[in-house]
Amino acid sequence: MSRATNHLDLLTGRPGRAGLSLLEVLIACGVLALGLGGVAALLPAAGQRFGAAIVADRARFVAANGHADMLSRGLASAAACPGNARAFVFGPALVGAASAAPTVVAAGSLGGIDAERFFVAEDDVVFLSLPDGPQNAFDAGGLGPRRYRDSIVWGATIVPVTTPAQPGTAAVLSIVVLRRSGEPKRISLVRNADGTYQCPEADRLQRLTGCSSALVVAVGGADVARPAWVSVRASWPGNVALDTEALAPEWQGQSLVVIGFEGVVRVEHHLVTLQ
Repeated sequence: MSRATNHLDLLTGRPGRAGLSLLEVLIACGVLALGLGGVAALLPAAGQRFGAAIVADRARFVAANGHADMLSRGLASAAACPGNARAFVFGPALVGAASAAPTVVAAGSLGGIDAERFFVAEDDVVFLSLPDGPQNAFDAGGLGPRRYRDSIVWGATIVPVTTPAQPGTAAVLSIVVLRRSGEPKRISLVRNADGTYQCPEADRLQRLTGCSSALVVAVGGADVARPAWVSVRASWPGNVALDTEALAPEWQGQSLVVIGFEGVVRVEHHLVTLQ
């Protein structure tokens, strides 16, 4: 014999039912599905942001190591900056700039350094998938150095304060970290009335995206005495906003000619004394 248990409503004191109806369960499941769908929609964006954060963190260490390598290997020297050129580029990722602007030339002797490996971040190593587990990969049939992916590369520019460069004189050493090594391109930027610049759309998408940088080589149709890097604050169809506060006062308010590079992640500047 079973006895029914009465459930009283605490507000009205009347008997209530002992559970949820099927309709209430379905509504709750629908609300839960909507919430989970919103969370799932955020995952791709979160993954993209996480990947960008990893690249930015790697770029910071690569830039620091590049600065130390330039000094320790004696590349920040007057011997690497011959002639009366106004800027010198180091590394395969930047050397193409020498053909894009007459004021920029490739650096002189690198002291026997293998540029194809020296200017590559060596933290992304290649492993071979073998039946007994992954193994390190080496060049030259297993007899050469460790094999690395060129997912992060770097280069450098040296702009002497005075030309020709002499030992003991000052220069600006810039370390440039890139995600890929593409062909640099000379790009003309026409200044708008609001201080932004008109830019060809194809060049903007490839070389002048937001948070990237470009090398200014000409202002108002005339080559500059000392090329300088400028950061891209924002980028939208047909236009870019540059950090013009970092430019020389006489450059502001004029149209610019820059050299754009693909995949620029970070640019650091250091005032050095040429060896």
